[in-house]
Amino acid sequence: MAGRVSLFIDLQNFYHGARRAFHRRGGPGSLGQISPWKLGELLCAKPVQDSNSQERELMEVRVYRGMPRLGSPGYDAVQRQHAHWANNGVTVITRPLRRRNDSWVEKGIDVELALDVVLGGVEGRFDVGIICSADTDMLPAIEKIQRRTHQISATVEAANWWSPPEVDYQLGSEPGIWTHRLDSYDYRRVRDPRNYTRRR
Repeated sequence: MAGRVSLFIDLQNFYHGARRAFHRRGGPGSLGQISPWKLGELLCAKPVQDSNSQERELMEVRVYRGMPRLGSPGYDAVQRQHAHWANNGVTVITRPLRRRNDSWVEKGIDVELALDVVLGGVEGRFDVGIICSADTDMLPAIEKIQRRTHQISATVEAANWWSPPEVDYQLGSEPGIWTHRLDSYDYRRVRDPRNYTRRR
């Protein structure tokens, strides 16, 4: 029986991490975009720490992101992107962006992701949960599951972009966390070049 894998993507964190790692500053917004389901398939095929581990099967991909307000310039583009992902079996969880000074910021999306990881592990919805984020705020969710291994059979791993010397910000540097370090070759395999600002 294949191990059931759930993928949890902190989208803005992962997107900006790809832009920092593989692109120069500036450039179109499509730089850094990825196909979430392709990323899940790539991670399921990656080698893991335990060489005797069972084959993995991708069961779900969950993307977490802040949602622009209705009528804002980015709203329609985000809706088109979500529709494309939904056609590929991806679930999108959103929270409204909040105004702070002169910019819009995400509030609570990392907490939403962390809660889903812990609840999914407790309820047995996956055998392996992979968190795609460099945000060390995700560490408590991983530790929570690791500390309760006698009650929870699930394991949690991390995945993030790896392009030295841009590595100091990454989740997964802590001992005991298996981390998939994704390089430029991996990025090219899962990159999504679509321009969602254009109507098709």
